Amino acid sequence: MFVHRFDVATLGNAERTPQGFLKIPAYLTRVGVLEYRRADGQVVRELRPRDEVFRAQSLATLSAAPVTDLHPTQMVSPTNVRELSVGHVSDTVKADGNLVAAHVTIQEAKAIEAVEQGKRRELSCGYQCRIDTTPGVYEGQQYDQVQRDITYNHVAIGPKNWGRAGRDVALRLDAADGGKDDEVDVFRLDKSDALSVAITAPPDDGGPMDPVTIHVDGIDVQVATKKDAQLIEKAIATRDDALAEVTSEREALQGRLDAEVAEHKKDKTALATANDPVRLDAQLNERFALVETAKRVLPAEHKFDGQSTRQIQEAVLKHLHPDIDLGKRTDEYVAARFDQAMCSDTTESKGNLDDARRITAPPTKKTARADAREHVVPDWQKPLSYSKARTKAS
Repeated sequence: MFVHRFDVATLGNAERTPQGFLKIPAYLTRVGVLEYRRADGQVVRELRPRDEVFRAQSLATLSAAPVTDLHPTQMVSPTNVRELSVGHVSDTVKADGNLVAAHVTIQEAKAIEAVEQGKRRELSCGYQCRIDTTPGVYEGQQYDQVQRDITYNHVAIGPKNWGRAGRDVALRLDAADGGKDDEVDVFRLDKSDALSVAITAPPDDGGPMDPVTIHVDGIDVQVATKKDAQLIEKAIATRDDALAEVTSEREALQGRLDAEVAEHKKDKTALATANDPVRLDAQLNERFALVETAKRVLPAEHKFDGQSTRQIQEAVLKHLHPDIDLGKRTDEYVAARFDQAMCSDTTESKGNLDDARRITAPPTKKTARADAREHVVPDWQKPLSYSKARTKAS
C-alpha cells in the first residue's frame, strides 16, 4: 500500500546569494518512529528505518526537489511547479547522524521575507512511501508499521511548531533558537484540510489514562487522554482559524470578481451603444447638417477638420459678431445663439449677411430710433398680386 506522508525538518544560518536568494543549511527529515493520527482519532506509529531513509534511490529523489510555501493540495508536477515552487533543495543530500542534511534555497520574494521575519521556520517533506504493516520495536519504541520505498516530491516551509519529525528538523536561522519546549506540534496539510493532523510522540508519564470526551463538529468524541483531547482541540481551532481566513480571502476575491464583471458589463453596454448603426447614422447626419449650415456663413477656406460642434458654432457667431465673448458661456447658450442666427434663410446669400448680424445682435439706440421712424406696412395691408393685376387692368 502506497501512501503520502508529510514530515518536518529545520534550516540553519541563512546567507544571501549574489542573486539575492536565501541559501540555508537544513535538516530535512530523520530516522525514527513518527506518530500519525487518523481521522477517527487512532494514532499509528510508523518507523522510518535507517536503511530506508538513507537509501541512495530515496535520497536521489530529494536532491534538487522543489520547495513550496506550506504544503500544496496536490503533489508538485511539471504542470504546476511554476505556480507552487518558491525555491529548491541543493543537489547534494547526505546523512548526518540520524538526520538528512542539505541546503535549501528560497528564491521567491514573499517567501524570503516570511523566512527572515520568522513566519517560516520549519520544513516538511512531502513524499510517497509503501507501508509495511509489520509491527516491532526500534530503540525501545514500539511501532505499528514501517515506511519503505520513500520517494520525495517536495519540501515545504512552514511556521514554528509545524513539524512532525520533531524539533531537530527546522530552519536554523539563529544559533540561540535551539531550546526545547513542551508544546505538542500540530501539522495541517494545508488551509483547506480539516483533519490531517500529525503529532510528535508525547512522553509517556506512566500515569492513568482516563478517557476524555470532546465535542468535534457537533459530535461527541471520546479520546484516551486529556493531552490527546488538547491536541485535537488545538488542531480543530487551527482548522477553524484557517477556514475563517480562507473564507475571508474567498469573499474578498469574489467581491473583486463581481466588481470586475459589473464593470465589464457596463463597458460592453457602452461599447454596443457607441457602435449602434442608428446612433452613428444620426451623429453623421447631424455633423453633416451642422457643417453645411456653417458653410453658408463662414469663408470658403475655413477648415472644419477636428473641430467640435461648439467650435464650429463659435466660429459662425464670431464671424457674424467679431466682438462677441463666448468664453464663459455654456454649450446650451452657444447652441441657442447659433440656432437663432441660422433659423432664417437670410444667411443663404452674402447680400443678406448683414441681416443675419442684425437678427442676432442686440439693438442699439440708433437702430431703435431709426426703426421707430420707419413706416412698416404690415403684410396684411399690402395688395395681393392678383389685386395689382386687376387695378392695372382697370
